[in-house]
Amino acid sequence: MTIWQITLGLLCAAVPRAQPLALRGITHVAFRVADLPASAAFYQRLGFEQAFRFDDSGTTVVDFLKINDHQFIELYPRTADSQPRHEDSQPLGLMHICFEADDLAALRAEYLKRNLEPTAVNKARAGNLLFSIHDPEGQVLEYLQYLPGSLHFEDRGRHLGERRISQHLVRAVANVRDVGAARAFYTGNLGFEVHGGGSTARLRVPGNSGEEVELHASAGESGPRIVFAVPDVARATDELRRRGFAPVASAGTVRVVDPDGAVVVFAAEGSSSTSVADRLIGTPVDAYPFNWGEGVQMMGLMKAARAAHDTRYIDYVEKWARIYEAQDVRTLLDIGPAVPNPARRGYCGHWSPGSAVLYLYQDRRKPEHLKLAQSVADFIATGAERSPEGGLGHWQGSHQLWVDTLYMACPLLASLGQMQHRPEYIQDAAHQIVIHARHLQDEKTGLIYHMWDWQTGTHSDGFWGRGDGWVLMSLAETMEVMSRRDPKYQELASIARKLAKGLESTQDADGLWHTVLDDPKSYPECSATAMFSYGMLKLVRLRVLPPAYTARALKAWRAINLRYVKDGQVAGVSAGTDPKGTDAYRAKPVGTETWGTGAYLLAASEVARNPK
Repeated sequence: MTIWQITLGLLCAAVPRAQPLALRGITHVAFRVADLPASAAFYQRLGFEQAFRFDDSGTTVVDFLKINDHQFIELYPRTADSQPRHEDSQPLGLMHICFEADDLAALRAEYLKRNLEPTAVNKARAGNLLFSIHDPEGQVLEYLQYLPGSLHFEDRGRHLGERRISQHLVRAVANVRDVGAARAFYTGNLGFEVHGGGSTARLRVPGNSGEEVELHASAGESGPRIVFAVPDVARATDELRRRGFAPVASAGTVRVVDPDGAVVVFAAEGSSSTSVADRLIGTPVDAYPFNWGEGVQMMGLMKAARAAHDTRYIDYVEKWARIYEAQDVRTLLDIGPAVPNPARRGYCGHWSPGSAVLYLYQDRRKPEHLKLAQSVADFIATGAERSPEGGLGHWQGSHQLWVDTLYMACPLLASLGQMQHRPEYIQDAAHQIVIHARHLQDEKTGLIYHMWDWQTGTHSDGFWGRGDGWVLMSLAETMEVMSRRDPKYQELASIARKLAKGLESTQDADGLWHTVLDDPKSYPECSATAMFSYGMLKLVRLRVLPPAYTARALKAWRAINLRYVKDGQVAGVSAGTDPKGTDAYRAKPVGTETWGTGAYLLAASEVARNPK
């Protein structure tokens, strides 16, 4: 066996277990109802349109009401022979909660390793893959993987009426006899995270959705409950009254009750990026080239789409992607026979759009999206300039490591590596951060310089704020897909903690960071502050940084919104910046820039996940 085979074997052993239980979120809740037409009419009055239904022998056996492209409410009537003899075998109320996964076979294999007993993976009637398990009290939990050609997949973009009171189911509440035992099952076996205790337990679904299952101690006398997010509870309450409901309002929520006693709650959503995202999608899509700032902006918009479950944002990114999918990738990457700037051939600034297009593929599963993202990753892996240690140069012939390069490459390599089970991509992303930190992280402060030249062995002067933001976000994106047992994981954790410590000492009292981090006389800068907010919150969530950094990140977020966000625009963002030292950093003009909008949307997506 060769050294390469041994190394690859070790990598394959470590990486596939990274985030093995991650789910996309809750894909549907299913209820048994006494009167299907009455229940369907109730949810349709809430704005949830019927996507499709299944009929057997002229009788409807299940009705599918659509919340968004990924979430549905399923209504099942009692069968004819269940009344009155078999009512106990078909009780009204919650039948099951279903979760969406990207790879159902891999998830089932992981559950088998944990001595669970999932059913076999089968293709369900709607055309998707499905398996189920039972919790300790016999409650069914379903797992689904959407497939192209299925009824759900083909309905994407349809039946999304403007009358929906909410567009996002954020929590499903189940009654259990023993909260402690159920909590232990969900956390110990299924990878959920606890956000509450006592007679209830709020459990965060593993993955990035931010959605929850709440376990409520009950002997079964209280009805089930589902919770939706709304931007304005008062407006939702008024609209419910206009539609003939009798809503009951309390602090931050309003609720109505369906015909069978299920409680439907509408709660105020967390900090939102909707005004910024809405303004962005109102601009001409062809105004944004295939370049670094625009790539980060579209990455942020994809994260905003997932947080808000708003397909308008995804549609916009898809329109943008289609412009460039029709072009020669060599032209896009500045590696063709004629390039706009021959001095920067193969410039890394054209890589970040690949991450946005990969995020798009993960939602839409169209091969042309994956093809473009894969082409960018292939060039990074085999065509980009590399230092003797394997560090990525900023362009071909630059012989320089710039911290900007990290966020151009690492999110794409990390995400694609996880999706395709290619550990070499994840290891390359981690390796880039290690090499950059080796030459650029200041031992005393933990802060990071902008550029290192591997020919001269020298680095640029000054700690540039956005540069350190690129590093912190790259750490968060890469560590999210790594196994904690990976030797490089601890190296990255050390880099992250040193950097966070340096940032802790340079944050202003109002929550902002300056464009020259250790120079309080330089101007406060929005994009760096947003990047630090995003990176800190995510690294706390990943348990890399201690929880104390949450308060710093949220303080920064509030300061950004107070000072820089108005009418859907994000201001206070420094212009494109080369590593020319502190005086040049101080002199850069500020305004509204694509990379600042992207950083803001990224931060907003992580703030929305943070439990209040």
